Amino acid sequence: MLNFIDGGVCAAQGFRAAGVHAGVKTHAEWKKDVALIVSDVDCAAAAMFTKNVVKAAPIHVDLLHLADGKARAIIANSGNANACAPQGEENAERMCAAAARAIGCRPEDVLASSTGVIGQRINVEAIEKAVPALCAALERSAEASDAAGHAIMTTDTVKKEAAVETTVGGKTVRMGGVAKGSGMIHPNMGTMLCFLTTDCAISPEMIKTALLETVSVSFNRISVDGDTSTNEPAASWPTAWRETSPLRPRARTTTPSWRPCGPCARSLPRKWPPTAKEHGISSPAPSKAQNPKKVPRPSPSP
Repeated sequence: MLNFIDGGVCAAQGFRAAGVHAGVKTHAEWKKDVALIVSDVDCAAAAMFTKNVVKAAPIHVDLLHLADGKARAIIANSGNANACAPQGEENAERMCAAAARAIGCRPEDVLASSTGVIGQRINVEAIEKAVPALCAALERSAEASDAAGHAIMTTDTVKKEAAVETTVGGKTVRMGGVAKGSGMIHPNMGTMLCFLTTDCAISPEMIKTALLETVSVSFNRISVDGDTSTNEPAASWPTAWRETSPLRPRARTTTPSWRPCGPCARSLPRKWPPTAKEHGISSPAPSKAQNPKKVPRPSPSP
């Protein structure tokens, strides 16, 4: 049986999270703009990124850091996309290095993500200054996941978070996720971030396979305005070690061996975009006399 639970990215054992105000987005201290998600141990990890020709600096850095299929932490900011900006990759590496020093791991074991304004230099100094407080705020709680979820929001009107629990190999396992995105949502990934965690033991090959299949029936089926972004990772999926035999790919990952991936990921894009009903807005029915013409959408890139 698969159950939805509370906790977001902290639902899985071995993961802590935090979100604080650094001043990247605004001087208003109540607005969080830097998040950190940390595993207590080294994790197998995989990610899917935008297929846009122009990619932001964190994407290039993350591709290098994921070459060994492992990750320990993710540091993410909102307010500045670090895309088409001066010293982009250098500043993304500085974000990783600052987080690595605080949690005690190699910079290569940290992933970076940014979302926000394009073309402006990111205030990496503000992020570096906030990292000690960010690390001190790390905890495993629903409130910590909530803080991280709010810290990556830009034009979002609601926080996007989900967690599920099931049994694999006779042991209870959990998966949780947070995501952001409002506009520029389109297949092959639009303006969005998504981070998923799980305490199920999974091989790196299984993570890649499950992530590919799940994203194809969730995030890659959403289109808000037909625009693909420069930035965003569709999902970054670190997994903590558990005392179970690592799951490995079968013919398809939709078999019961790895059921949490689909429902957890699919529950997040259901919040794109918020409906008029969710905002308490009543929309009049379209007039038959209007008969608007259909506007063709651009085809996804191959």
